[in-house]
Amino acid sequence: MPNASIPPSDFVDSLTDPGLMVDGYPQPVSLRRYLCAVPEHGGNQKAAVLQGALPGLVAGTADTGVLAPLMKSREYDMLFSGQGKPEHFRTVMAVIWRNKDKVKADSRFTKYFFDKIDVPNPLQAMVDDGLFGMDCIGFFGRYLEAAGVYSQYMGGLPRTWLDSFLPITRPYDMDVGCALVWVHARHIAIIDSFEESNWHANPPHAIVNICQASNGAAHGPQTNRRVKLVRANQAAALDIARYNEAIKKRDENGKVIGEVSEKEKEGLRTSLTSTVATGYRNGIFFDVLQGDPAPPVRGAVYVGRLPNLNPTWLMAP
Repeated sequence: MPNASIPPSDFVDSLTDPGLMVDGYPQPVSLRRYLCAVPEHGGNQKAAVLQGALPGLVAGTADTGVLAPLMKSREYDMLFSGQGKPEHFRTVMAVIWRNKDKVKADSRFTKYFFDKIDVPNPLQAMVDDGLFGMDCIGFFGRYLEAAGVYSQYMGGLPRTWLDSFLPITRPYDMDVGCALVWVHARHIAIIDSFEESNWHANPPHAIVNICQASNGAAHGPQTNRRVKLVRANQAAALDIARYNEAIKKRDENGKVIGEVSEKEKEGLRTSLTSTVATGYRNGIFFDVLQGDPAPPVRGAVYVGRLPNLNPTWLMAP
């Protein structure tokens, strides 16, 4: 039975309020930034510049050895593409601070330290300008890792999580820890807690608090309170099963050798979207309404439940 030791909102707070405590740095750094490597979601151009520059800037120092284990794995790359581990954000930020004279001497990064007067929080300035941040998948997967649901980071895509967090087929199966996956299959969030549920109302609905990383009234990791999830009788949903097959690129023998181009994927998303009463794995739909701050992504969602997930924080005395 998978256990979740902390609620998603605690994970949000650890990242943003007050934020990351960086060794040797005098104040917390709030990871209040949405950052996604996908160009149509903003891209990570500024982050990639720092990613490439930092190893050279600290060459010859003890921090070369600090970065080496991260660079030998995917973890260093993920830090700059929206899917970093909080511990590794702290590590890299500490490296920047210990080598601040070299970093600020680089004309590409000077502005984070000086702009007529000293910037009061250079690392925060780097976050706010898009050198660090989290995307929706990074937040979702890193929460599950931090809570102990999985022993390591599980990446993937919003739609692929619906093969683990199975779409519910009855409204009253909605629970704390359920994933929300939008029916266009390109965004994901998680239910933190319930304010109420009334499946006999007209329309049937629940009011919940959800956590996610996105852009909107709030930026990056956030908790959206009193979000209304209204049972929807139908939705314009991507046919995920057909899409998963259609994007596979095959050789002349039928062997999968990759995926089709992004342009082809865009066309497939359009052609394979239709209005249906139930969707992937017979999942039912809910409309996302209201919330404080308002959820940045609206529209219909699946609610996916991980079988036997045990939110142990609810059992704490």
